[in-house]
Parts: sequence; structure tokens; C-alpha cells
Amino acid sequence: MAEDHTAFIERVRAAFPDAGCPPDWLPTCPCSECQELAQFLRERPKWRAFSAEDCFSAHSVTLMDRSFSYFLPAFIVASLVDEETADVAVDFAAWRFLTDPPHNEPNIELLSAFSVEQRAVILEWLSWYADTRSVDEDQQRDYRQQIENLRSSAG
Repeated sequence: MAEDHTAFIERVRAAFPDAGCPPDWLPTCPCSECQELAQFLRERPKWRAFSAEDCFSAHSVTLMDRSFSYFLPAFIVASLVDEETADVAVDFAAWRFLTDPPHNEPNIELLSAFSVEQRAVILEWLSWYADTRSVDEDQQRDYRQQIENLRSSAG
């Protein structure tokens, strides 16, 4: 991915519509953390309005499949425009697809839930993540292998 991320961000916007997160995709757990997160997301129902700071504040959304699927493009964009502010939210989003040893089994099922166009964008972003956020060459090599496994398994 080129250093100027403008064209890639436009591909993200084209691949992920922004009609608003369906209300039934918001967290429903009665615990106070989930209720606070649900309220936070109700106040920001469109991923395109999510800032890097919002991604950091709502990073626990990465633990919830449907909400995560909707807000993932906000995390991708935040990682490219303000990675420092998004902070660990970038890692949490990538780790939904990639795992660390000894597991080394990428989340093929999650990736398969996205359209072909969306999967292409996600895979390109994960490649960028592997190249820029890996802690060492071993982790980078492992991430690249998992990305190849995702690419060949999810189509």
C-alpha cells in the first residue's frame, strides 16, 4: 500500500456502505460496560463519522461480531490517518483476523462473512498491518502466512 493512503481510503469507503449500524447489531448484554458501549455507538451510528479517538474509546466493539463487522472500516481508516490516536484499537481490529503463536490460525469464518470487494480491502489492510505493526521478523512472517491462508481459504 502506498504511503499516501487517500486512494485506499476511497476503496474502503466504496466497499463498505454507511447506512448506519442496525440497532439490533449493538451490544445487548445488560452489563454496564456493554450498555455504555451501546449508548456510545447509538450516538455515532455511522462508521464514517467515527474518529480515531472514537475507535480507541470503543475498541471493545472488536469483541462483538456484528458490531465489529459494521465498524471495521472506521478502524481501518483510523489506522491510516491517525494511528497514534487509534492506538491499540488498530491491533484489536487486526487480531480479530490474525492470531499469535502457538495458534497461528487466522479467522477464516469472520473474513468469509464479508463481500469479495470487502475481503480484498481487508486483506490489503492486514498486509499493511503485518508490514508496519509486527514486533519482529518472526511475527511478520507468521502474519504474512496467515494472510495467505485467509486469501486462499476465503476466496
